[in-house]
Amino acid sequence: MLRSLSSLFFWLLFAAPALRAQEPAPSAPAPAAVPAYDCTTGAYVLSEAFREAYVSGDLDSARVVLQRWGELCGLREVTNRASLLMGLRSNDVFDIDYLAQQLTFLFEYRQRWQLAENGTTYAYDYNRPGYGFLPIGGAYDRFTRTAFDGLGRTGNAQFDFLARAYGTEEAPGIAELGGEEFAGTALQETFLNYRDRALSLPEAHLAGMVGLWIPLGDAALLGNHPEIGFAVGWKKGRLNYDMQILFRFLKSADTYLARRGRDGATEETDKFFGGHLGVTVGYDIWRHRTHEVQVIGGLGGDGFDALNETDDLDAASVISYAGVTGLGYRKYLTPTSYLGLSLKAHFVDYRLNGIVDFNGVPLSLTVAYGSVNNPQRQLILDQLGYPVRQ
Repeated sequence: MLRSLSSLFFWLLFAAPALRAQEPAPSAPAPAAVPAYDCTTGAYVLSEAFREAYVSGDLDSARVVLQRWGELCGLREVTNRASLLMGLRSNDVFDIDYLAQQLTFLFEYRQRWQLAENGTTYAYDYNRPGYGFLPIGGAYDRFTRTAFDGLGRTGNAQFDFLARAYGTEEAPGIAELGGEEFAGTALQETFLNYRDRALSLPEAHLAGMVGLWIPLGDAALLGNHPEIGFAVGWKKGRLNYDMQILFRFLKSADTYLARRGRDGATEETDKFFGGHLGVTVGYDIWRHRTHEVQVIGGLGGDGFDALNETDDLDAASVISYAGVTGLGYRKYLTPTSYLGLSLKAHFVDYRLNGIVDFNGVPLSLTVAYGSVNNPQRQLILDQLGYPVRQ
């Protein structure tokens, strides 16, 4: 009996643990999953991490977060703003290519902040990628404005301009970049490229015209006639290109003789319904703010109806070429609309098709209300704060 108990004790003490040691160990619990961010979710998390690191003064951590943010979302206005803030805080040396991009990002930022000031932050919901997946006027925007205010002035015109542009103080006008203090800088070169490219864009032109047609010489017997019409064309720099259509009406002041063909008999008539179709080219010889003076030249056709059709006779119309020259003046009411006045002489030959035997040099005095516009051009100039026709 004693021998049996000893065997059982030995088995419990040594054999059983050995058997248990041979049993498979329970599997270890799986490690917690690390969140896999994309830009849609990671932008906010990383912007908060960047803000906390920057505010605490841990610039090394802020750089690591910014690098991760850039890898995740690419170069956007919001990441560029953080990169610029870090560079100005650390007195980094910016290369020319980097500085040349800053006006584009600054345009985006100002449009973003304008939405915040106007209370139209809901625009974010319609274009989240365009706003870097960070709410307009949110914590990140407020943080960067304060952070840029905290930067000391460096004495470098470009760096100080950028710091002021993103701060809470009154933003500097971008047109300042045209000043002498920015001469030779990357920012000024970019500003001038934007300006010159915008100014070189053509503008569509449309104008309504009313005036008085005043025939001189032998054609004076036709009398003065009101005229109405329109011009359509474009303006590029100082040059103005237009097609004009004008109509003249009311009977002639006196009767005159006309025939229905070159060899036909003359008939007395007071009929008059005339017009002009032509193209003109104008050149601005003087411009000052809202004023322009143009010299004008053009070619076209001119004429008027002289005899009505009868049961057995055809109608007759006077047809002539027309060379046009004159002067025009425009007073711009806005950068894209104007009131104009022009005086033009029409060099015609009304005897050309043999209907009448008189000729003259008519004048036309015209008042116009017109529009000269290119939305893309105007948008760029407005963003630059560059005044044109103002």
